[in-house]
Amino acid sequence: MPKVEAFVLAGGLSRRMGLDKARLRIGGRSMLELSKCATIAAGLPVRVVRRDAVRRCGPIGGVVTALRTCRAGVALFLSCDMPFVSGATIRRVLAAVRRGAAAAFASDDGTAGFPFALRREVLGEVELRVARRAFSLQSLARALKARLVTVADSCELQNINSPRDLQLARSWFRRERMILRTRTALHIPPLSISRVWPMNTASATRSPRRTRRTGEKDAASNAST
Repeated sequence: MPKVEAFVLAGGLSRRMGLDKARLRIGGRSMLELSKCATIAAGLPVRVVRRDAVRRCGPIGGVVTALRTCRAGVALFLSCDMPFVSGATIRRVLAAVRRGAAAAFASDDGTAGFPFALRREVLGEVELRVARRAFSLQSLARALKARLVTVADSCELQNINSPRDLQLARSWFRRERMILRTRTALHIPPLSISRVWPMNTASATRSPRRTRRTGEKDAASNAST
């Protein structure tokens, strides 16, 4: 039995995008494939949650579904609309749980977000919160006294919710791939130049909205992603 099992949550309705986000392609690969690549890079078995056991309650519905079927002691969660998470970040999140925390969430702004890891034994608490219609990942993180793992490269935590977000992501990905090729040709270490998401230079280059990453959803928008 594996000690950690990874789950990519892909059960949202993608209302703002208008298409199944998991199938949309960036750099020749679907966003779902890119999310799975991160778990493979971290050496983890991965499953995709496409249908939530508890519908219309946001990411926590997928969390319940995964924990009920998890074969490992720890479940790692990624979102299919966050295709740039690295294997290194996943390993850091898992390290926090392995050091004794019941839960650990990635963060670049002080709030709990994807990717995150939960011990399987917290299923009861998660189900209780669903029964009480407490769907927020933020409140779950507080209830579990989760550790926040700071991610310095905020580009990893961008999520893609709208056609405009997708356009920005594709543009950013092309630029990053070009920079990587240049670094390789010039023998420049990959981390010597920080990555920057396009934002604040003009109204046409604002960064994607990230409210869905943290799981803060009101009752009217629980199924929007």
